[in-house]
This record gives sequence, C-alpha cells and structure tokens, in this order.
Amino acid sequence: MSGTFNIGGLVSGLDTNTIINQLIQIERQPITRLQQRVTQLQSQRTAIQNVRTALTTLRNRLQDFNLNNIFTAFKSTSSETSVVQASVSDSNPVLGTYQVEVIQLASATVANSSGRVSSAIDPNVALENSGLTTTVQSGTFTINGVGFNVDPATQSLNDVISMINSSSAGVTATYNASEDRIYLQNTTAGDTTRIVLGSSNDTSNLISALGWTNAVQYTNGSGSTELKSRQPLGAINTTVKLEDLNLQNGAITGGSFSINGFSITIDPSADTLADVISRINASDAGVTASYDSTTDTLRFVSKDMGSRLIRFGGPSDTSNFLSVMNLTSATQTAGSDATFKINGGAEQTRNSNVVTDAITGTTLTFLKTGTSTVTIDTDENAVVQNIQNFLTAFN
Repeated sequence: MSGTFNIGGLVSGLDTNTIINQLIQIERQPITRLQQRVTQLQSQRTAIQNVRTALTTLRNRLQDFNLNNIFTAFKSTSSETSVVQASVSDSNPVLGTYQVEVIQLASATVANSSGRVSSAIDPNVALENSGLTTTVQSGTFTINGVGFNVDPATQSLNDVISMINSSSAGVTATYNASEDRIYLQNTTAGDTTRIVLGSSNDTSNLISALGWTNAVQYTNGSGSTELKSRQPLGAINTTVKLEDLNLQNGAITGGSFSINGFSITIDPSADTLADVISRINASDAGVTASYDSTTDTLRFVSKDMGSRLIRFGGPSDTSNFLSVMNLTSATQTAGSDATFKINGGAEQTRNSNVVTDAITGTTLTFLKTGTSTVTIDTDENAVVQNIQNFLTAFN
C-alpha cells in the first residue's frame, strides 16, 4: 500500500507540523524582505519615470514656444485686399507702413494652333460616314414641334437640310463649309420668335450631334432669330485613336516631338489626343495643354509667368504631330512680368504675382492693378495668447 502516513506529534508528544511551519516562515523572511524591497524599488522607478516624462514634456513645450519668440508676434494688414494681400513670412519682419502700387500683373504666355486642325465633314455622304464628331442615332427629332425621321445610314447632311427647309417648321437650315457649322434661322425676316429644339419624344440625337443643344440664339442681320453649331461638326473626338482622326494636314506619324526642349513620344495606333495632352501636362515641358472644341485648336499655357515664348519642335523630332496640329507656326501671346512700386520708389518687376523679397519678412500677393496700404506691426493679441499658452503648459 502506497501513500504518506503522518503521525505528527502523537509519538513524541510534540506538534512537529507547527514547529516545521514556523521554521519555514523564519527561513522565508529574507526572501519576503527582498520581495518587499523589489516592490519598493519598482515604485520608485515608476515615480522617477513619471517625473522624467513630465520634465521632457515641459522641455518640449518650452522648445515649441521658443521663449525668444513668445513676445514677438506680428500681423499684416492690407487696406485693399482685392489689390494686394500681405502675410508675415518670417520671424523678423521690418515693421512699418508701405504704399504698394500694382502697375501690371504677371501673366503667362498662351499659344494656340494657327488654324483649325480637323477636316470639315462631307455633307454629301451618309451621316455615318461624313466625319461627324458625334455618331448620329436613327430615329426622330423635333424642331418647333414638327417631327422628322433620320436614318444616318442612308441620309446625308444635305438630305437633312432639305428635309428641314421643306417642312412647316418655319426655319431654314444652311451648312457653312468654311466654318464646318450648320446654321438655323427663322425663315420669315424679322421673326424673333425663339426656335424650339427637341422634345421629350425624340429618339435620335441629331440635334446634339449638330451642335445645336444649348446653342446661343441671337438676332441676325435680317432681324430674325438664328443659331449655329457650337463647334465645328468634324471637331476632334479626343477619345479616338490618333490614326483614326480626320485632320486637315494629314495623318499623324509616330515618334517624338519636343516642347520647350522636352521630348514627348506618341504612338498613333494606341494613343488618343487625350492621352497626348495628359502626357504633355505631366512632363517637364512647363506647359498646360488642352483642346478647344469650339475653335478646333490646341491651346498651351505656360506654367511660369513672364514673357518667354513656348518653343515648339526641335532638331531631334521624328513625329509630325506639331505641324499637323498647326503648332509649328502657333499664334502666341507673350506673358508679362508683374510691375509694382513700393512707397513711390522705382518700378520693380517679378515673374510672379507672389513677391517675397520686396518687403523684408513679408509676402505680397498681387490680385489686380491698383494701390493698397500694407501695414506690418506687432500683434499684441497674439503675444497675450502666447503667454497664456506658455503658463498653461508650465502648470
């Protein structure tokens, strides 16, 4: 039989269990004292860490406040904020009152294609093959409440014009080939009644495809209401591949061209005009490009102000993109430098409307020509707030 048999003090008459427990407790006293000391030291360490953290926080806040600058806060005011805006730009501005006269704002150079880039549509072939920017859907359209049916697979623009002119809609349509726009006017001279285009029952988009939607209606030379296409009918669709565009100067070849000395590479079989424009704008050419469908031209604006012209092309160009887009002979309007005077002194110029070095420690932003009084002074309210913030952090 296994197990433990404890007779305690039955034989000897002594309570051995109590004696043994007391001896064990006596032996454990040094360990207990050490454990208590460890707990005490840990508490002291925590307290020291808390003090250190508090001191570090105070030191950081003192650095944030920078005692040297607690009592130095400044403000700027402009009597004509529509002309000049002023802001203190460093910790040591020159205080005073300044008369700032803006004589001329800085502007950027703008360049445009020297002429339209797309070819005019062919009014004698079926609409679907005519070169219209927008694909015409078959169906019905309405003018002055009179409905018409159109089939782009069989009808040409001239067919549509004849259909409108022979109707009872009371309007006359004409196509201007040099402008590549279609005009619509009240047939009766002197009739200024507004022309009503479309209805909720229309199933064809012809009115939109002809650029009549939201077109301005005006009184023409015969005193009648007239409107015209808002853009050339064959204007570029910027989402169509370059090789599929119908352009006046022929097809675009692949390769590279340069603007301001920076090269742009294109692939007409893969790139659209939107792709090329995006690539130009993301490059270091320093210009922002866009296509204006109303004038059917490309437009470039220098990102920097000043009179420097935009340079189109270079000796290493392998693509004819610039010539096809009428940019090698682009029409350019040179930008200008900002011209101004401080306190009636000599004229100064900068190539930006944001000037940081005319008044020490102050940035001037020119918004329009005119004169404004700019005052740089100590900001007492800010000083008081700085002191309050410091005391709050210290406490």
